[in-house]
Amino acid sequence: DDHARKEQSVTETKLEIKVGRVYRAKKPRGVCVGLEELYNDRMVLYKGAFDLQYDSPTVKPGQRYKKCPIEKFVKWAGEDVTDKLPKGEWEIKIKGTNQ
Repeated sequence: DDHARKEQSVTETKLEIKVGRVYRAKKPRGVCVGLEELYNDRMVLYKGAFDLQYDSPTVKPGQRYKKCPIEKFVKWAGEDVTDKLPKGEWEIKIKGTNQ
């Protein structure tokens, strides 16, 4: 219904995207990196007026950091998980892997 869509849109715009923060997808998935499986979280490295650049376990070594429009990133992002990560790390292993 229209009310639910408007409410969802307001929720999406409340997430403030900041450089140096780590965001998790609304529908997180695992990414295999070597022998580990990590969440496909994204750390914002640069934010311009209309686009941003981020690092993620999906960026392979030697590959350029990915860019996307801020609007698309906000639609992808479910929450800021920076404060939930282990101190000094920005990637988190999915439990039950590499044990």
